[in-house]
Amino acid sequence: ERLAMGTPERWAFVHGMLKEALERSARESGRWEAHNLAAATMLMARNPDRLTMPAERLGRHLLQAGQVETAIAPLLGGVEQRLVTMGPGAALSLLDTTTRAMLDMGLPETDKRWGRVWTVSARIHLAMGATDTAARFHARVLEASQANGWRGAELHAVYGEFQRFLMDGELDQAGK
Repeated sequence: ERLAMGTPERWAFVHGMLKEALERSARESGRWEAHNLAAATMLMARNPDRLTMPAERLGRHLLQAGQVETAIAPLLGGVEQRLVTMGPGAALSLLDTTTRAMLDMGLPETDKRWGRVWTVSARIHLAMGATDTAARFHARVLEASQANGWRGAELHAVYGEFQRFLMDGELDQAGK
């Protein structure tokens, strides 16, 4: 019997226990970061345009390889992909991982990646129907955008607020 099965697009271990044993062995022998960096390098080589890249997978491998700064953008891309394909709960889970990584690396709140985090947080909360929480994230993005010149984040927040007004039935506010 084979240990792994594959297609031209992907492969997987036949049994999850084999994967767990190999991962444990790599950690115990100090090869874990190198293995993850090799996997991330392979993903980037196979997807040079990054359009079909499994963003979350790349981000997780980079994170496990200790490349936290480089992992942030693909992790955020993974959050957005999850929101569209799996829903807000799954997106929020990965957003928590991303936020922890950003906090662990001491990323200052003036870094524009926080604007993207807060914008996608607002989108997730809108999708969950938590419009008050979404409004707080939008306000945070707008304030930080004006202070730091994050034009793109500011536009996303304004659009998000427009959507929120429509969801809440505040049509008079949506037109302002």
